This record gives sequence, C-alpha cells and structure tokens, in this order.
Amino acid sequence: MIDVEKVKSNLREVLSMHSKASEILKKVNGTRDYKDISQLVGVPSTTCSSILRRAAAFGLLQKTGRTYQKTQELKYAKIDIVKKELGAPPIASPKVRLRKADIDLTQLKKQELEYLLSWHSNIEHPFSDSSQALDNVSIKRCFDHMIQTLETDTGMVQLDGLAMRFHESFKNYFNARRTIAAEMTVAFKNLVGCFEPYIKQLVAIKTCDLKLARKSLSGELIKRVVQFEGDIDQHETTYWQNRPIHEACIRVVYPFRHKEAHEARRYRTYEMERVVYYLFASIILIDENPTHI
Repeated sequence: MIDVEKVKSNLREVLSMHSKASEILKKVNGTRDYKDISQLVGVPSTTCSSILRRAAAFGLLQKTGRTYQKTQELKYAKIDIVKKELGAPPIASPKVRLRKADIDLTQLKKQELEYLLSWHSNIEHPFSDSSQALDNVSIKRCFDHMIQTLETDTGMVQLDGLAMRFHESFKNYFNARRTIAAEMTVAFKNLVGCFEPYIKQLVAIKTCDLKLARKSLSGELIKRVVQFEGDIDQHETTYWQNRPIHEACIRVVYPFRHKEAHEARRYRTYEMERVVYYLFASIILIDENPTHI
C-alpha cells in the first residue's frame, strides 16, 4: 500500500532542488538518459543527473541502465498538484552580490566568453602533440553551464560568493600589468585558487552530498564530476602523455590548489598564462566529459 503523504513529501524535496525539477521528471519516459533530458529542459547535465538520482533514491523513478522510468509512486503523487502545493520552492538561484561599484557583471561574462572562444576552439594536450577541437556552440554551452554552476546556491557557507570571487579574479588577472611580477602573481594566485571551490561546487550539485563536497580536493572528488581513470597525484610527465586531454589539463591545474604552491617560487609570465589556459580548458572539458551516472 502506497504511503501517500510520504510519497508527496519525497516529491516535494525533489521539486525543491531546482525550479525546473518538475519539467525534468515529466521528461522521463523510459528511453531518455540524463543527458537527453538536460538538453530538452535546458539545465546543466550535472543538475539533471542529481535530480534524477535523488528521485530514484526515493523510489519515484526506476533506473534501468542509463535510462529512467516513472514508478507507480510518482504517477500516483501527481507532479503538478504537489508543485502547486509546494508554492515557490527554494530554487537554485544566483547569489551574486556586487561588492564593488565598478564591476559590470554582464561585461565580465562577455569578456570571459570571448576569451574561451578565442583561445579554446582547439585545446592542446599539455604533454603531447594531440589536441581536441571544439566548435563555438559547444564552447558557449560549456560557458553557460559554468555560469550556472558558479551561481547555484548549494547551501555551503564555504562556497558562498564563489561567482563574484571568480569574476573578480578573472577581471584582476587579465587587467594585471605583465611587467610587474608581484601584481601578476597575486592575480594569478586568486584566479587559479577558484579551481578547488569550483570542483567542490560541482560535487555538491551533482551528488547532493555536502559532506563529501567539504573535503579537500582529491582524485575522489574529481572522479565524482568527470570521467577520470588516471592517478591525479602522479608527477611523471611521461605518465600523462598517454592520458586523455581532459585528464592532462586537470593535472596541470591540480598542483596549484594550495596557496603555498604559488609562493614556492616566482613563476614567469608564460608559465602563469599556461596554467590559466588549462584552468579554463579543464572547466570546458569537465563539462564535455561528465561522470556517467
């Protein structure tokens, strides 16, 4: 016998995860996986996957292979009725605060997209001669997902304000005078320092496991958000020459997750530019190679 109140309570929790959670559930038909549904609804694949997994955990959906189908419980609960009862859910909304009057967020986002389109249409493998071409549509989609990820409120205090921190760091880095080492290094440190919280943000969104997301950046966290079979702590260049491009890009940025890594020695301008290039390459390729769930 179906416990109506419990089913509705579970459905309310799923619907409160995102403003488009109801649309995601409605697109489940037994033949679509999370990628198909994310494209139909227009949400990041990580967000869609998290909602489907939570619904399946509650018994509202049944997963077969990589596809989902509705259970009797979900059909009985009636999504539209529960959504109406729920009212305005605590959706994943932007928490962007302009702390400085001279920051034009729209212009910054435009500059960030222009940077990606200009430099990442053909991402070079950092340890070999191979590369991966991306068209403008793919880059734009990855950029939109990056913005949505940054602006999602995961409820983690440690990640509060990440979007503005990222945008400010981007602005300061690209405005830094290349002739002044100290200015360049500080801006570099702040920008690449956004990589770890960005991965944690993805983990929180994708797994809904805030305890896991609070852990220090490691191979465990990385594998929760991107297909990654390599050993992230491997230092040998020859090891990474034969690894996929997205894994090698992440490896370039990974050592800079701690502040002391930047202060160990003075980096030349071209070295910092290289790391920043692979920082954005990693963000793009993480979106292109999500973990299969």
